[in-house]
Amino acid sequence: MKRSIALLSILALFLGLFGCMASPEPTESTAPPTTQPPTTEPSTTEPPTTEPTTTQPPDPYVIRNTFAWVYPATSGTIWAMAIGVVENTGTENIFLDYGTMELSDQEGRTVGRIGSVSAYPQILAPGMVGYYCDVIALDLAEVEQLQVKLDAPISVTEKEAAFYSLSQLELTDTDFGGMVISGEVSNSTEQTGELVCVCAILYDQNKVASGVIRGYLEQPLEPGESAEFSFESYMLPTYLEWENVSRYVVYSYDLEDGP
Repeated sequence: MKRSIALLSILALFLGLFGCMASPEPTESTAPPTTQPPTTEPSTTEPPTTEPTTTQPPDPYVIRNTFAWVYPATSGTIWAMAIGVVENTGTENIFLDYGTMELSDQEGRTVGRIGSVSAYPQILAPGMVGYYCDVIALDLAEVEQLQVKLDAPISVTEKEAAFYSLSQLELTDTDFGGMVISGEVSNSTEQTGELVCVCAILYDQNKVASGVIRGYLEQPLEPGESAEFSFESYMLPTYLEWENVSRYVVYSYDLEDGP
């Protein structure tokens, strides 16, 4: 009996050892995880675009004002001095070519038209102001307020706004109610002045341009030369007398044929 128990114990021990030998050992995996990292799809949204901004160049000029001084002459005829004010608002010189001025009454009826109106001065540098000015006799029974329309070919030019030197300027009365501008002009340039213009813009007590006195030298003005001048007004408004002139501006330049 005891032998049988001993044999069974030995058999059980043997089976236990065999079972332990067959148990697998745990292993540590070194393989990377199979979980895929998140992927980000490229954005299909276009970046905002800004339209390029273009800066418009300033207009080369503006017509500031047009008006007419209407007055009776000693003969009783009604005259008008039409004036157009032009300012160079650009960045380049401009040329004021001959223009036309149309005068109309308050009902819009045309009462006069002046052709080939000159501007003083002809060439304006940026910031300068020039004046179209001329006179006309009108078929009117009495003085009345008129409107003025200026039509002039004004263009950018490469020519310089060159002015001659002036000295000994004097504005005086005449015995007949007009005025005289006199002085001396000198050519300090290297070019001959073929047809030298002298013009004086007259301003009244309200500092409004009220007339122009202009004339031309009889002879060309050579470089380095000087010449005296004296030019009388023509048909200035009768109210504009010497004592009513608050100031005057005088220019001298060689007359140009075109831009």
